[in-house]
Amino acid sequence: MLAAIKDLFTAQRTHPLGSKRIVAALTADPTASWSESNRGKPLTEAQLARLLRPFEIYPTSFGSARGYRLSECQDAFKRYVPADEPDETVKVSKPIVKPAPFKSREASKTAGRDGLQNPPSTADRRVIDTLAPI
Repeated sequence: MLAAIKDLFTAQRTHPLGSKRIVAALTADPTASWSESNRGKPLTEAQLARLLRPFEIYPTSFGSARGYRLSECQDAFKRYVPADEPDETVKVSKPIVKPAPFKSREASKTAGRDGLQNPPSTADRRVIDTLAPI
C-alpha cells in the first residue's frame, strides 16, 4: 500500500493528497485487492487511516477535506518502500576495476617436468597428494 501511495504522490505531483483521491486510486486498480479488501467491498477512508496508523501516518485537514501530506509520509517511504533510483545526492564514480593477471600462452618453467603441458592447480595437487601411495 505504501508503494502505491508513494507512486500516487509522484504521479499527482502534489504534496497534499485527499483521502478520497487515495482511496479512489487504490480501488480503481483492478490488479490490486483494495477494491475487495473490506469483505468484498472497496476500501474506505477510515480503513485507509487504520492501515496507515502503524506507520505513524495520520490524516490532517486541508480546509474541508482530510488527507495526507507527502512530508508526513516520507519517513515511512524511506523505511518500508525500496528506492527505485539512487538518490540524486549520491555521486556515481568510475568503478575500481583491477586488471586480470596476465597469463602467458607459453608453457611455464615447471611445465613438462612431469609430462604435463600445464601444471596441476593447487586444488588438483591436494587431490593427487591424497591419492598417491605413501
